Amino acid sequence: MVALKQVNTTYQRLNTGHYGECSDCGEEIQWARLLKQPAAYRCVTCQSLREKTYDANSQ
Repeated sequence: MVALKQVNTTYQRLNTGHYGECSDCGEEIQWARLLKQPAAYRCVTCQSLREKTYDANSQ
């Protein structure tokens, strides 16, 4: 079910012209990241910050 949601979200971002744009900061997501994770909607910096924040809050 998660994979289907990722496909739908990616398709929606493609149709609205936001594919490759970080949903948090608005900066361009690096092409290398999109090649490895086509459904990525955060840049590496924002994703790392999100993971650190989540890890800190879950302890």
